Amino acid sequence: MIAPAMSPEEWTEALSWPHGVKDYIVGPAERVGYGDDSCADMARLIALANAALPDHDPRKITWAMVALLNAMIGRTRDTLRFDGSPDGRLAWVGLLHVVQLADALASYLPPREKTL
Repeated sequence: MIAPAMSPEEWTEALSWPHGVKDYIVGPAERVGYGDDSCADMARLIALANAALPDHDPRKITWAMVALLNAMIGRTRDTLRFDGSPDGRLAWVGLLHVVQLADALASYLPPREKTL
């Protein structure tokens, strides 16, 4: 499991900004560079940028998307049989990548009890 980009406390703070997340993203210019925390900074920036997207934007990552991926993973895992063939190996590798994708997308979302 990939660690969330932001802690529940950081989400609470971000969602309580007076002008909202979008104004924070578009407003103050911040330099995000390389360093010890650059990956964490980039992940926070992606999470905040996603939160700033309007709900109707098809690019917005949502818990519904993650739930659908997880349902597909569960259904596929229950029916997939590994028979040692190249196609069977490819199917399992593909499934593992979808698991990683679902975990990565979930890491950019606020805790489930929070709604944007």
